[in-house]
Amino acid sequence: MKAHPIIESPFRWIPMLVLALILVVFQVALVCGYTGNDYLPALVDGIVTIGWLAAIAYLAWFVVGLVSLFQTDVIMIIVGSLLWLAGSFMVCDIMVRIVGVSYVPFVQTIPFRLLFGLPVLIAITLWYRLIVTKEEVQNQELEKELAVHQVNVAEQQEESPMEWIDRITVKDGSRIHLVKADELIYIQACGDYVMLITPTGEYLKEQTMKYFETHLSGYICSGASFYDCECYADFPGRAFWKRNLSVTIEEWSETSG
Repeated sequence: MKAHPIIESPFRWIPMLVLALILVVFQVALVCGYTGNDYLPALVDGIVTIGWLAAIAYLAWFVVGLVSLFQTDVIMIIVGSLLWLAGSFMVCDIMVRIVGVSYVPFVQTIPFRLLFGLPVLIAITLWYRLIVTKEEVQNQELEKELAVHQVNVAEQQEESPMEWIDRITVKDGSRIHLVKADELIYIQACGDYVMLITPTGEYLKEQTMKYFETHLSGYICSGASFYDCECYADFPGRAFWKRNLSVTIEEWSETSG
């Protein structure tokens, strides 16, 4: 559920509260000046009915914010006005029939009630609709940017071919060895390191086996025995091993055959 735009910031609900108080004063002045009634009943009528109008305006967000239709806005304004008039009638009827206060007939107050009640509901509904429309436009722009970004990433991945390496540098103290890929017999995994096995010696390289799987073509064995070997390229006579297996491709072929 979206956060209510009135209560999410003091810069909104404080002006709304001030507006409600102004409407109370305006209604009390109209009732007293138009009908000549006493100040106290008019004040009670103004506080209760404007409070009811504020409650309807507050709840209208949960309709306008969920249903994005012009017809919904029109129905909300009409129904809200009828509910407000019904609530105002109940307040006047309670004061006259139950409390016994002498008060102006409700029908005579309908014109000036609609004079400011209806514009308030129209204004608050249009404001809600403006907020919803702005959020929808922002969401559409974000979706477009995300779609463009995903397309760009996919194109970059397609345009970036796999980088195969043909030599490996190994640092041994102060010496640096250059191991050519075609000199490798096999590669043996040792945790975060790998052992490069060549005819001239063994070299410990700080690199993961995953890196060589994706950057160096050859044969890779990931299982517990040589029967689990999977061919990743077509360099015969060499094997990549993820465990302490030291079987060459020729030996594996003879065993499996």
